[in-house]
Amino acid sequence: MELKDLTPLLLQRERESSDVDVELLTNTLRGGHAANVHRKDAEAAISRHFVLSKRDTAFQNHTQRYETALEKTYHYVKLIQSGKVDSDAQQIMYDVIGEKLPIQVHRSMFIPTLENQADDEQQAHWLPLATSYRILGAYAQTELGHGSNVQVANGGLEG
Repeated sequence: MELKDLTPLLLQRERESSDVDVELLTNTLRGGHAANVHRKDAEAAISRHFVLSKRDTAFQNHTQRYETALEKTYHYVKLIQSGKVDSDAQQIMYDVIGEKLPIQVHRSMFIPTLENQADDEQQAHWLPLATSYRILGAYAQTELGHGSNVQVANGGLEG
Protein backbone atom coordinates (compact mmCIF):
# COMPACT_ATOMS: atom_id res chain seq x y z
CA MET A 1 0.00 0.00 0.00
CA GLU A 2 1.34 3.46 -0.95
CA LEU A 3 1.36 6.55 1.25
CA LYS A 4 -1.24 8.25 -0.95
CA ASP A 5 -3.59 5.34 -0.17
CA LEU A 6 -2.93 5.64 3.56
CA THR A 7 -3.42 9.40 3.76
CA PRO A 8 -7.24 9.37 4.03
CA LEU A 9 -7.06 6.67 6.71
CA LEU A 10 -4.38 8.51 8.69
CA LEU A 11 -6.30 11.78 8.50
CA GLN A 12 -9.49 10.10 9.66
CA ARG A 13 -7.68 8.51 12.62
CA GLU A 14 -6.17 11.87 13.61
CA ARG A 15 -9.56 13.56 13.40
CA GLU A 16 -11.15 10.89 15.56
CA SER A 17 -8.47 11.23 18.24
CA SER A 18 -8.70 15.03 18.37
CA ASP A 19 -10.43 16.71 21.30
CA VAL A 20 -11.31 19.79 19.22
CA ASP A 21 -15.06 20.40 18.97
CA VAL A 22 -15.24 20.87 15.20
CA GLU A 23 -18.79 22.23 15.22
CA LEU A 24 -17.95 24.79 17.91
CA LEU A 25 -14.80 25.85 16.07
CA THR A 26 -16.64 26.14 12.75
CA ASN A 27 -19.44 28.18 14.27
CA THR A 28 -16.95 30.44 16.03
CA LEU A 29 -14.97 31.07 12.85
CA ARG A 30 -18.08 31.66 10.77
CA GLY A 31 -19.87 34.04 13.12
CA GLY A 32 -22.08 31.69 15.12
CA HIS A 33 -24.45 28.81 14.52
CA ALA A 34 -27.10 30.87 12.69
CA ALA A 35 -24.50 32.42 10.37
CA ASN A 36 -23.06 28.98 9.62
CA VAL A 37 -26.50 27.60 8.77
CA HIS A 38 -27.10 30.65 6.56
CA ARG A 39 -23.77 30.00 4.80
CA LYS A 40 -24.57 26.32 4.24
CA ASP A 41 -27.97 27.24 2.77
CA ALA A 42 -26.35 29.72 0.37
CA GLU A 43 -23.70 27.17 -0.62
CA ALA A 44 -26.40 24.56 -1.23
CA ALA A 45 -28.37 26.96 -3.43
CA ILE A 46 -25.33 27.47 -5.66
CA SER A 47 -24.45 23.77 -5.77
CA ARG A 48 -28.01 23.00 -6.97
CA HIS A 49 -28.04 25.72 -9.64
CA PHE A 50 -27.54 24.29 -13.12
CA VAL A 51 -25.25 27.13 -14.29
CA LEU A 52 -23.70 28.64 -11.16
CA SER A 53 -22.43 25.25 -10.01
CA LYS A 54 -20.34 24.65 -13.14
CA ARG A 55 -16.70 23.97 -12.23
CA ASP A 56 -15.26 22.77 -15.53
CA THR A 57 -13.57 26.01 -16.60
CA ALA A 58 -10.00 24.77 -16.09
CA PHE A 59 -10.08 22.94 -19.39
CA GLN A 60 -11.84 25.64 -21.37
CA ASN A 61 -10.11 27.98 -23.77
CA HIS A 62 -10.26 31.76 -23.25
CA THR A 63 -13.42 32.24 -25.30
CA GLN A 64 -15.24 29.41 -23.53
CA ARG A 65 -14.22 30.72 -20.10
CA TYR A 66 -15.44 34.19 -21.02
CA GLU A 67 -18.76 32.83 -22.26
CA THR A 68 -19.16 30.72 -19.11
CA ALA A 69 -18.40 33.75 -16.94
CA LEU A 70 -21.00 35.82 -18.80
CA GLU A 71 -23.55 33.03 -18.38
CA LYS A 72 -22.79 32.78 -14.65
CA THR A 73 -23.02 36.56 -14.31
CA TYR A 74 -26.42 36.57 -15.98
CA HIS A 75 -27.79 33.88 -13.67
CA TYR A 76 -26.21 35.40 -10.54
CA VAL A 77 -27.75 38.80 -11.31
CA LYS A 78 -31.15 37.21 -12.02
CA LEU A 79 -30.93 35.43 -8.66
CA ILE A 80 -30.18 38.73 -6.90
CA GLN A 81 -32.95 40.53 -8.77
CA SER A 82 -35.45 37.88 -7.68
CA GLY A 83 -35.38 39.48 -4.22
CA LYS A 84 -35.00 36.12 -2.48
CA VAL A 85 -31.34 36.60 -1.51
CA ASP A 86 -30.18 38.91 1.28
CA SER A 87 -26.88 40.81 1.05
CA ASP A 88 -24.99 38.33 3.27
CA ALA A 89 -26.10 35.41 1.11
CA GLN A 90 -25.18 37.35 -2.04
CA GLN A 91 -21.56 37.57 -0.89
CA ILE A 92 -21.48 33.92 0.19
CA MET A 93 -22.95 32.81 -3.13
CA TYR A 94 -20.48 34.91 -5.08
CA ASP A 95 -17.62 33.38 -3.10
CA VAL A 96 -18.96 29.85 -3.66
CA ILE A 97 -19.11 30.40 -7.43
CA GLY A 98 -15.35 30.23 -7.11
CA GLU A 99 -14.21 32.60 -9.83
CA LYS A 100 -14.20 36.30 -10.58
CA LEU A 101 -17.04 37.33 -12.84
CA PRO A 102 -17.27 40.34 -15.17
CA ILE A 103 -19.14 42.22 -12.42
CA GLN A 104 -16.20 42.09 -10.01
CA VAL A 105 -15.23 45.76 -10.47
CA HIS A 106 -18.87 46.75 -9.94
CA ARG A 107 -19.07 44.73 -6.72
CA SER A 108 -15.64 45.52 -5.30
CA MET A 109 -15.12 49.13 -6.39
CA PHE A 110 -18.28 50.83 -7.66
CA ILE A 111 -20.75 49.90 -4.91
CA PRO A 112 -18.24 50.58 -2.08
CA THR A 113 -17.43 53.96 -3.64
CA LEU A 114 -21.12 54.87 -3.61
CA GLU A 115 -21.43 53.65 -0.02
CA ASN A 116 -18.38 55.55 1.20
CA GLN A 117 -18.21 58.70 -0.90
CA ALA A 118 -21.73 59.58 -2.03
CA ASP A 119 -23.86 61.89 0.08
CA ASP A 120 -27.25 60.74 1.41
CA GLU A 121 -29.17 62.05 -1.59
CA GLN A 122 -26.80 60.40 -4.06
CA GLN A 123 -26.89 57.12 -2.13
CA ALA A 124 -30.69 57.15 -2.06
CA HIS A 125 -30.73 57.50 -5.84
CA TRP A 126 -27.77 55.39 -7.01
CA LEU A 127 -27.31 52.56 -4.47
CA PRO A 128 -30.63 50.80 -5.16
CA LEU A 129 -29.83 50.89 -8.87
CA ALA A 130 -26.31 49.57 -8.33
CA THR A 131 -27.15 46.83 -5.82
CA SER A 132 -29.99 45.55 -8.01
CA TYR A 133 -27.68 45.56 -11.05
CA ARG A 134 -29.94 47.93 -12.96
CA ILE A 135 -26.79 49.98 -13.53
CA LEU A 136 -23.21 48.73 -13.67
CA GLY A 137 -20.17 50.69 -12.62
CA ALA A 138 -16.87 50.37 -14.40
CA TYR A 139 -13.32 51.58 -14.06
CA ALA A 140 -11.83 53.84 -16.71
CA GLN A 141 -8.50 55.60 -16.75
CA THR A 142 -7.06 57.96 -19.28
CA GLU A 143 -3.42 57.76 -20.10
CA LEU A 144 -3.07 61.52 -19.83
CA GLY A 145 -0.91 62.34 -16.86
CA HIS A 146 -0.56 58.73 -15.73
CA GLY A 147 3.02 58.14 -16.74
CA SER A 148 2.23 57.03 -20.25
CA ASN A 149 4.75 57.18 -23.03
CA VAL A 150 2.57 59.45 -25.15
CA GLN A 151 4.89 61.94 -26.87
CA VAL A 152 3.85 65.24 -28.42
CA ALA A 153 5.72 68.31 -29.62
CA ASN A 154 7.07 70.74 -27.03
CA GLY A 155 8.26 68.20 -24.49
CA GLY A 156 5.32 65.85 -24.01
CA LEU A 157 1.97 66.22 -22.29
CA GLU A 158 3.41 66.95 -18.86
CA GLY A 159 6.37 69.02 -20.06
